[in-house]
Amino acid sequence: MAHYDIYQSLGLDRGAPTGELDRQLADRLAVAPQDDAAAVDELTTARAVVGNDTRRSLYDQRLDDPNAEDIDVASLKELAALQVDGPAGNGRQFQQQAGQFARDGDYQLAAIFAR
Repeated sequence: MAHYDIYQSLGLDRGAPTGELDRQLADRLAVAPQDDAAAVDELTTARAVVGNDTRRSLYDQRLDDPNAEDIDVASLKELAALQVDGPAGNGRQFQQQAGQFARDGDYQLAAIFAR
């Protein structure tokens, strides 16, 4: 199984700033047919992930790692629901550990170390 790539699925520019992706997805959600639950769910989940710097960083690290567990819809929803608010950490060791946890698919530990 391959990674579920939000950028490819929704035609998003991976190089765009997080704030721009958040705005693009908000605009798409505003015009999405509300009776198309699958489209609304995909856009909402995508916005929660790539519209947030911390979640996006965790997602991108795992997406780029060929040895990481596959990103499927369930793991994407888990990441989207992850509480990541709080002051950012500035210790390099913690950031490295966060990256390793993300590659291993443990988003909760990754978020703790990313703070």
